[in-house]
Amino acid sequence: MAENAIIDAFVIVIIGGMGSFPGSLLAAVLVAFVQVFGTYYFPDFALAAMYLLMLLVLVVRPGGLLGKEA
Repeated sequence: MAENAIIDAFVIVIIGGMGSFPGSLLAAVLVAFVQVFGTYYFPDFALAAMYLLMLLVLVVRPGGLLGKEA
């Protein structure tokens, strides 16, 4: 029923790091900023920007921003 919210929550947890509450808070702020910035400046690519952020974090830190390294 709320697939957009579930997908957003999944992306936030992956970016923040599994099991890291402060990481999830930081990731939520980053995802919100990217969504608002993308919607305002690049409306056609706003959804893709969130996934590009997730890809960038997974390439640089596979365990998430504040999670344990894989």
